Amino acid sequence: MQACSTDRLYHYLLDPAPDVLDGIRTHGLLPLSHQPRTAGRGFEERLAFYRALYVEWAQQLIGRPYENSGIFLTPIDFRLLSHPSMARCPRVTVPLQALDRELSFLTWVEGESRVVRPLSREGLEEAARRWPADQVIQWFGRIRTMLFFYVPQVVTYQARIVVQPDWIEA
Repeated sequence: MQACSTDRLYHYLLDPAPDVLDGIRTHGLLPLSHQPRTAGRGFEERLAFYRALYVEWAQQLIGRPYENSGIFLTPIDFRLLSHPSMARCPRVTVPLQALDRELSFLTWVEGESRVVRPLSREGLEEAARRWPADQVIQWFGRIRTMLFFYVPQVVTYQARIVVQPDWIEA
């Protein structure tokens, strides 16, 4: 069974607090580094972690210095998988054309290596072939603090994604 979409991406809201949804409706999806500094303890450490990911995964591909922590999405449709926790999470469904492809990439872990590709429909089709439902279920959440580390994810370094109201699915 196919788990990955080839024409849309998803941002799952692990913290579906009403103010989070209101912020997305008002401001769109923002990188962590553009969100209010009231994010709590460890905020600077998280930003340093995302800066390191940019250097390791994206800088060579995107060819720009670090500007923000990125917006993380996935092509995995957890509702198709009936994943116990993720299928119930509110999510934002983002059409592929809403992303700036020059500032975005697709990544996953294969074997012992990280695959990093420019974002394209062809890349998403490859991810869908390489990541059937059983493999997603096997690898998703293997590291509890980094649920999406192994499975396909898309990162965009644009300043924000303007969200249309019908993209938000409760």
